[in-house]
Amino acid sequence: MSEPLLVQVGYSPWSLKARLALALGGLQHRRMEYLPMLREPWLRWRLRRFTGRVTVPVLLTDQGAVGDSFDIARLALAGGPYWPEDAALVAWNGWSERMLELGRTRTTRQVLSDPDALLASLPAALSGLGPLSTLLARAAARYLLRKYGVAEDQATLEARMDALLDQLAGVLADQEYLLGRLSYADLSAAAGLCFVSPPADLPISPLARPHWTVPTLATRYAPLLAWRDRVLATCAAAARATAAGPGAT
Repeated sequence: MSEPLLVQVGYSPWSLKARLALALGGLQHRRMEYLPMLREPWLRWRLRRFTGRVTVPVLLTDQGAVGDSFDIARLALAGGPYWPEDAALVAWNGWSERMLELGRTRTTRQVLSDPDALLASLPAALSGLGPLSTLLARAAARYLLRKYGVAEDQATLEARMDALLDQLAGVLADQEYLLGRLSYADLSAAAGLCFVSPPADLPISPLARPHWTVPTLATRYAPLLAWRDRVLATCAAAARATAAGPGAT
């Protein structure tokens, strides 16, 4: 039996959710970087999905494909301590999805308006093609907006993000974890903050990184970003302990 293959975009918060869940669950896997547009025909062939939308992350296993970060996380974590059978876990994943959808549209628009950031966002293999690289980068950004974009203007997007952040801040005002102990709900909500200000180790070009940050929201919700960093650090430590196995020191 071969190891599952995670088809991902390294800097994507959705792929971050899948990677963290797989690590937390101790599910060994390989990874492949997905290039939108260029590898979409290959992915459609692997999924046998020749019409409609295809998205990553996708986990390709001997038993078939598992699409969507939530379903990948459920495969890795269900039955364990990080996946309580609680409707609130599903609700907080929905909260994360709404935050990320708004943030992706805002950030993609920002990057599209900055030629240097746009070029820096390309994979290294495509960034040295001169003017063609710029055309590819612009086409990729516009493709993402057509595929996923939200219609509202930037101010409305940020106002909707603000309302969602206020909801999270209210719940975390007197507790460290959303469901009383560390769970996928925390991991998912933490990843949902990536477009407020990205984690330091998310592989984003320094030229593009400022466009991932909403300065007013990052300042107002600095305690949430600090909480996010604690959750990610705790998940990483727990994943290392899982990988080390019982009795490891």
